[in-house]
Amino acid sequence: MKLNKKRIIAREFLLFLGCVLISSLAFIGTFPYNYSIDSKIDKFEKDIIPLTITIDSLETPFNAKVSMQKRFFEEWQKNTDLADYKDYNEIWQRLEYLHKKDSIEYKWNNVWANTLLEFYRSVGFKNPSQLDKFIKDNSLNDSELKIATETETVRVKVANFESQINNYKNEILDIDDQLNFAFIFLIITGVITFPIRYLFYSVKWSLRTLKQKE
Repeated sequence: MKLNKKRIIAREFLLFLGCVLISSLAFIGTFPYNYSIDSKIDKFEKDIIPLTITIDSLETPFNAKVSMQKRFFEEWQKNTDLADYKDYNEIWQRLEYLHKKDSIEYKWNNVWANTLLEFYRSVGFKNPSQLDKFIKDNSLNDSELKIATETETVRVKVANFESQINNYKNEILDIDDQLNFAFIFLIITGVITFPIRYLFYSVKWSLRTLKQKE
């Protein structure tokens, strides 16, 4: 084999090794990228811990009341013949309104259908006075409502952090993503190194030819 051909083969081989090296570096670079994402997730998770403790401490004084409200809502949901409420808070606001308007007894005796009255009796309320007392005993007072508002603010912050964590988790590259990234880098460097290189050589040769004197 002529020396010139050997040089060409050696040059092409070195270029190929260069492409492989660059793609390998790209693959290795995905590890510090993942580490950076994991660090951000870890920071958010640590930030959530004191907020969760704050929520628990704020809710403790009226946890029993909220639990009773939720339990009532769960029983309500089991009956498909009753009006549909999106959450326990919505139905409880309605009950509180009726309680404050002293409308429970009137509604019980004159307005509510048998289906609704049967439900109330099935969950332990034999008369309107029992239902009215249940609403009164398990409704939050003004100070508790203020604390509940503060708690909700903290809860929203926690939800935002959790959303950020989920977003970052979606950005983490698994091994398949890492290999694909390296393979794409290999293709890109190969395209740049080989075909474009010959285009550069052609332009260079053309310019050199034009500069030559006859």
